[in-house]
Amino acid sequence: MKNHRFLWGLFLLAISPQLFNGFYNPGLLAHPVAFWTVDILTLAAMPLLLYGWGLRRGLFTNQDLGLHFQLPGRRQKVIFLGAMIAMPFLVFYGFWFLMWLGHYLHYRFFAKGAEDFVFDFSMAVPKQGMEKIIVVFYFSITGGLAEEFYYRALPRLLFKSNTFSLVLYLLFSSLVFSLIHWEGGTIKMFVTFFLGLMLSGAYLMTRNLWPLIFGHFIANALLFSGVKLAAPWGN
Repeated sequence: MKNHRFLWGLFLLAISPQLFNGFYNPGLLAHPVAFWTVDILTLAAMPLLLYGWGLRRGLFTNQDLGLHFQLPGRRQKVIFLGAMIAMPFLVFYGFWFLMWLGHYLHYRFFAKGAEDFVFDFSMAVPKQGMEKIIVVFYFSITGGLAEEFYYRALPRLLFKSNTFSLVLYLLFSSLVFSLIHWEGGTIKMFVTFFLGLMLSGAYLMTRNLWPLIFGHFIANALLFSGVKLAAPWGN
């Protein structure tokens, strides 16, 4: 019970910067040193510190988090390799399908005007050169590692293993994943909720975090590099 309370505290502490960074990131963007200092502290250093602290406190093990190289089934190596190959496609194409659907629903049923957009991390990516490569890599690796740890692995430890609890886990983790993207507007929240459902579902099926981390990393790298897909039904 005590460890469970510590886990909840760890989880709430972990997500707090991402819940509130939409308030200060737009202002910090005009001050690059401040922006990158805060971002590195909250999205790179903080996840590493919380991960290390949780391990030392015995709140979880790497096995608990899914940081291992095992998958269900007899041909584990083949399944693991297949999951590592498939997940980038699922995340990237899943993201774009949901973006198309979100925009369609938004403009079809709600409003024709501007979206309720506040900030997007793509605004911090340089236009070209080595700086762009470094920033894209940084956003990709921190997104893959920190967000899968925060929004897939940690929430799973907060819920039991019965069917009702697993359904709650799927909904809770996806809702929180959506809420931390509030500054991107309602369409981004719609996208990240259903993308969160897909990723959390994959995590439950595989009990392994590495394919999700890799898929998230590759998808972020493509998205922050400016790779876009046209909607199949047109504008």
